[in-house]
Amino acid sequence: MNLKIELAILLCISFLLIPTKTSSQHLVPENEIRFSESRGFDYDPNTDSVYFNDYNNGKVITFGIGGNISNNGFLSTQGTIWAIGNKIRFSEDRGFDYDPNTDSVYFNDYNNGQVVTFAHGGSVGIGTTAPSSKLHIKNPNGGAALAVERGGKSWNFSIQHTGNNLFINNSSNPSTFFTYTNTGRFGIGTTSPDSELAVNGNIHAKEVKVDLIGWPDYVFKEEYDVPTLEEVEKYIHENGHLINIPSAEEVEENGIQLGEMNRLLLEKIEELTLYVLELKKENEIQQQEIENLKNNNNEKPQD
Repeated sequence: MNLKIELAILLCISFLLIPTKTSSQHLVPENEIRFSESRGFDYDPNTDSVYFNDYNNGKVITFGIGGNISNNGFLSTQGTIWAIGNKIRFSEDRGFDYDPNTDSVYFNDYNNGQVVTFAHGGSVGIGTTAPSSKLHIKNPNGGAALAVERGGKSWNFSIQHTGNNLFINNSSNPSTFFTYTNTGRFGIGTTSPDSELAVNGNIHAKEVKVDLIGWPDYVFKEEYDVPTLEEVEKYIHENGHLINIPSAEEVEENGIQLGEMNRLLLEKIEELTLYVLELKKENEIQQQEIENLKNNNNEKPQD
C-alpha cells in the first residue's frame, strides 16, 4: 500500500476521532492502528511502548514512549490516540506527523523534536529529518549510535565527536577497539592507528608478503665497497652494533620495518659470504704454500 492510500486512511481516522484531546474517548481494539492487513502500530501498556508491526515478521520497530495508559482498555487523554490534521498523538509528548512538503512521516518526541523520520522512497532517519541512505543515524550527544545485540552482549558502533573516526567495541570488553579513520587507516586494539593497519597486539598469519625495492644483490657487484674486517671490528668497538644495523636503543624506541630489516640482514649475510669466499681463497693459497714447503723438504738430499 503506498503512502497516499495510507494517508487517506489516516484522514478517515481523523474524522472518526475527536480532533481535540478534551473530547470523549474512542476505543481502538487492542490498542492497534492498521494501515493494511499486514502493517500497523500497536501500543503495549505493559511496556509503555509503541511498536510498528509487520504481521508477517512481528514487531520490527519499537518506540519507547514513556506515557501513561488507562487500565480499562481505552486510550485516555493520558495516552490517547487522536488525530489533528496530519498528526496522530499517543500522548502529550509523542506521536506521528505527516509533512506534505517533504512527503515524510515523523515520529515525534515533543521534548526532543523529530527523532525518527520515514522519508519518501523508504529511507529511515534516526536523529535526522533528512536521511541520505536507507538507514541514517545521527547521534549528536556522543556514545554508541548503533548497537547490535545477541546472547546478552552487543557490538557498539560510535563515531568520534569530530566525525573523523568510527569505533567498534563489544559490551563484554569495552576497551577492545576496532578503529576506522577517515584517512583509510584501520586500528586493532588502538584508537589512533598511525599506519594503514595498526595492531596493538599479536598477529598470527600463515604468510606475510612484503613489497620491497632495493634487494641487496648490489653486494655482489664489483662497485660495491665491502667493509674490511678491520673496519667492521673498529665500528663494533666504537658503536656496539654492525654497520647499517640499528642499535638496541633505536629499535626499542622506533621498532623495526620488517621489509627494511630483512634487506639489511641479507646485506650482512651476503657480506659474510664474500668474507668466507675470500678466506677460502687465502686458505687455499696457504695450503698450497704448505704443500710446496713439504715437497721442497722431501726433495733435499739426506745427510
